[in-house]
Formats: sequence, C-alpha cells, structure tokens
Amino acid sequence: MTETAVRETLASLAQEAVKLRFSGSFPDSSASPKDVLNYLIDARQRADRVEGIYVQLLSVRGKLARKAGAVNAIAEEAWMTALTTVKGSTVVSRTDSFTAPRERYADADLATLTEKRAARQATDLLSVADEASDIVKTALRGLNDTINDLKVWIRSLQFQSHIEM
Repeated sequence: MTETAVRETLASLAQEAVKLRFSGSFPDSSASPKDVLNYLIDARQRADRVEGIYVQLLSVRGKLARKAGAVNAIAEEAWMTALTTVKGSTVVSRTDSFTAPRERYADADLATLTEKRAARQATDLLSVADEASDIVKTALRGLNDTINDLKVWIRSLQFQSHIEM
C-alpha cells in the first residue's frame, strides 16, 4: 500500500468514526423507556463499529511503528557508516591539515540524505496514524459516555414507574 493510500485510509476511518459519534440523537425528555432503549441500542451499534475501526487503526499503527523503527535504524546505520568513511578518508580542508567534526557530520548527512528522508517520511506517517487513533479513541469514549447516560436514563424511568405504582 502506498503512503498516499495509507493516509487516505487513515483519514477515512477517522472521519467514519466521527460521523458515527455525532450521527445519533438523544430522545426528548418525555420519551418512554422503550424509546430510550431504542436510542441505547442504536448508540451501542455505532459504538461497536467505532470499536472495530479503533482495532483496525491499532493494527495499522503497529505496522507503521515497526516500519518507522526499521527505517530509522537503517538511516542511523547508514549515517554511522558514512561518518566512518568520511573520518577515514584523507580529506584536506581549507586549513590543509584538519577536518572539523562538524564538517565530517555535514558530509555524513549529505551521504545519507535518502535514508534520512525515508526515516522522516515513516515517522510522519506514524504521526498521522497516531492522530487518527486519538480521534477514534475520543469518538469511542464519547459514544460510551452516551451509552452510560442512556442507561442511567432507563434506570431512572424504571425507578419512576416503580414509585408511581
């Protein structure tokens, strides 16, 4: 899967979770226990789907984290190899006898630009996955709070009907 496809998939899943979080409504204050129960069932179904999305995102995020770690390790090893090569070469600098450490680092940076760019891209993609995961987690938490509110409402309606008898 390309980076663009991964970004689009992550954005799509996060958008679906937000839509599911805010697509439901709350019953009015005169709703019967059966009406409130129907709202509860709808909220539970939406929460189940958001939970499924969250599990999907965690899987994608784990794969991206492993890939970012591997790409970062490759970049770091390439930089160290380039630094060792630069250190061992007989480069004559402007002073004719001394190459400053910063110059060697700059040469190693230039030699490993491709690897460092790949590492930055992998880290950036992981950041996008983290953001999508946070969005979905927040949507799931909100749906669970709604479910709890509806449960409390049903209990209070049951209590009121019991008192009225």
